[in-house]
Amino acid sequence: TIVRAFLPAESAVLACRPPVDARGRLTVHALFRSNGAPAEVSLPDGVSREVAMCLGTSLCGVRMPAFRAPTAAVDYEYLVAIAR
Repeated sequence: TIVRAFLPAESAVLACRPPVDARGRLTVHALFRSNGAPAEVSLPDGVSREVAMCLGTSLCGVRMPAFRAPTAAVDYEYLVAIAR
């Protein structure tokens, strides 16, 4: 369910060219309201203001309903780079 909810944002997130960790991933922590709208998105340290604004725009359209709770926290990783 989590992956399906985030798939519509994946190409937009990658287009922001975010910084990656040693595993080539961008870790995102989001808090969603019961209606599915994101209430808060936390990005890792080292994300510039420009990239953060791009990522915020990409992730604000994501919906993930928290059916039985007023809010639901979700940790998700985008695979951005693959080591060769």
